[in-house]
Amino acid sequence: MALEEFNNLLESKKPITVYRGVTPLSLLGVAFVVLKLLGYITWSWWWVLAPFWIPIGIALLLLGICLVILLSISFIEAKKATKKIVVEEKKEPAKKKTSKKKKTDGENAKGKNV
Repeated sequence: MALEEFNNLLESKKPITVYRGVTPLSLLGVAFVVLKLLGYITWSWWWVLAPFWIPIGIALLLLGICLVILLSISFIEAKKATKKIVVEEKKEPAKKKTSKKKKTDGENAKGKNV
């Protein structure tokens, strides 16, 4: 449903507005940087800048999880398709091999000499 609404929005050629602004995490990050520069906190710069990089890390982690799930699903589907092809090949009736041995003058139907 959301994809249809997005396509309708694109087709309507209305301008798409993206709201950007200051988030609480960015305010917290700026506050940590100011406190670190003024000497009020003695944290490592990794933790001072954490409000900036942790959301990016979480987004990358979620993206990785989604990719793993999609690749797993495609691998399972490919495996099912391969298994289905193999099963269909096995179901084909095999041609019966009959040996037609020529009877000689002295043999009966069972191949024994009379």
